[in-house]
Amino acid sequence: MKNVPEEISSQQTSLYFLIKINNRQCTSLQGEIEWLNQPEKKIRYFRNFLELMSLISDALELAGDPEADYNLTGWQDLDSS
Repeated sequence: MKNVPEEISSQQTSLYFLIKINNRQCTSLQGEIEWLNQPEKKIRYFRNFLELMSLISDALELAGDPEADYNLTGWQDLDSS
């Protein structure tokens, strides 16, 4: 784990990530994200901004954040008017 202060690492309501942008190509970002306040090192690579947001959203769900329980709008949600 990185040098996260003890009072921060003991809080279960906050999640901390280190995001490293390796490349910017075709108006998108590629890089890696590390979930800092975990007992073991967790690093995932992302190929675009949407994948980065998906990784963060997944971490919120795994951590049990009540605000992470939402549904994305789909094509079925549109009115047929």
